[in-house]
Amino acid sequence: MNNIDVDVALLLGEEANRQVFNQILKNRKVQLRELIETGYSRERIKKVLTNLKKYNLIGEKASTFDEFNTYYITAEGLQIGRKISF
Repeated sequence: MNNIDVDVALLLGEEANRQVFNQILKNRKVQLRELIETGYSRERIKKVLTNLKKYNLIGEKASTFDEFNTYYITAEGLQIGRKISF
């Protein structure tokens, strides 16, 4: 994967998507409750996570309680993180 997909570039061009992606990238895994502390609404965070999962930038490990769902960076997400300078 030498070039970044245009859709992924557009996705990460949006501030909320980029911030959430960067937090997961930096920490390698993050729970939903930690992401909600970024200041975005729960609904916005959930939409961002859905979009990031759609492009396989992150994965999800579900928990009994939503707040404890864990989101982790995927191999593809790591590659994109190395190619994009934020």
